[in-house]
Amino acid sequence: MFTRNKVLKITFLFAVFFSLSACKSDSESSNGLEKGATYIGKNATFELIEVNSNDSWTIKSQSEDDTNYSVVSVDKTGDTIDEYPIIELTVTEVMGDIDSRFAKREGRQFIMIQDGNDLYFKSISDEIVQEMEEKLKKTDEKDDLIKKLSNFNFVR
Repeated sequence: MFTRNKVLKITFLFAVFFSLSACKSDSESSNGLEKGATYIGKNATFELIEVNSNDSWTIKSQSEDDTNYSVVSVDKTGDTIDEYPIIELTVTEVMGDIDSRFAKREGRQFIMIQDGNDLYFKSISDEIVQEMEEKLKKTDEKDDLIKKLSNFNFVR
């Protein structure tokens, strides 16, 4: 009788443990950006990123009102450059008159890194994959290299 209760308790604890570990938090997306967060473009990037979910962001112009925005899908391509996964941003919906330099209707691939509240995006094309891999192999400060080469910077 004592052993049966012990086995049931242990089985219950394992079930709870595995159930909780299988649950994915909805507040943080798979790319590390918090759902509901807003990131403001720095330097010459006059756009905002609002994180809707793991796979959807809203891109707005800082100088336009809220009726001008693009919704982009965020997809992992499955490819990597060195250890960095490549994501593809594709505009799926356009409201108003916005012409985003960052997100394109035909899709655009990036390496994205996050450093505290800062986001760095380096655009990637087939022509520069090998060049980027070689540059990353030659340095020990890979994140710093991507930050230096990034096309778009945002801050929370």
